[in-house]
Amino acid sequence: MAAWNPYPKLPVGALRDLLGITRAFYRAAHEAEPRDEQLLEALADVGKSLQAALVGARATPGTIQHGNAWAAAERASQALSGLVGGQPLAPLVEATVRKFSRPGPIVSSTPPKER
Repeated sequence: MAAWNPYPKLPVGALRDLLGITRAFYRAAHEAEPRDEQLLEALADVGKSLQAALVGARATPGTIQHGNAWAAAERASQALSGLVGGQPLAPLVEATVRKFSRPGPIVSSTPPKER
């Protein structure tokens, strides 16, 4: 019978999602005027914790490294929730769209219809 493990395998996809959300909020806060340096620093800390959790997620479940990754992920998600809870999403989405927008004409991947 296997020993009970309080830390099952970390959900890496969810960690990546949280990191993406954190980056989007950071981008929006960085573009805001006036810039809130404390918020930027706190979001950067959350991002670092999530990155550490992603690295630790590679460890075998049940090991100290994996347990530390779970703890880092839990702390980071709670901190992120406290930082961005109740924030409007429009600036986040707009900042993210700008990140992926390219200058110039839009090029369709669909070939033109034959005439």
